Amino acid sequence: MKDQIKYMTIGFFLLMMSSVFSGMVESLFFSENIYAYRMQLNQSLEDNLWMLIIPLIVAPIFEELVFRGIILSKLNKRLSFEMSNTISSLLFALAHLDWFILPYFFNGLIYGWVKMKTDNLCSVMILHGLYNTIVFVTVMNT
Repeated sequence: MKDQIKYMTIGFFLLMMSSVFSGMVESLFFSENIYAYRMQLNQSLEDNLWMLIIPLIVAPIFEELVFRGIILSKLNKRLSFEMSNTISSLLFALAHLDWFILPYFFNGLIYGWVKMKTDNLCSVMILHGLYNTIVFVTVMNT
């Protein structure tokens, strides 16, 4: 349990650093108009409480089951962890259907690393849900 908390904490700080880095890259290379679609999505989520459950609870559980629980585990039997984590993170990023995949890819790498260190999928689900919650609250307050 102590190791799980340790790696979840490290993972959380890595996620925050990844978000800052991805945000800087996005703002350097892309116009402010890219936020319009995200803000529209967030407004619809704000208007429908049920839709909050999906990104904050359902998505972290489902995504971690698929990308770390199934894909990463299966790939890891045939490939190195680094290659397996890279492939599963790329698939995770592409599954989000957002043209700017950098933050999703970095997050996938971090979630995979935490999964490898803790050997506990629930830890990754909690970390993913916490991250989504922080992103949601931050975006809603901008």
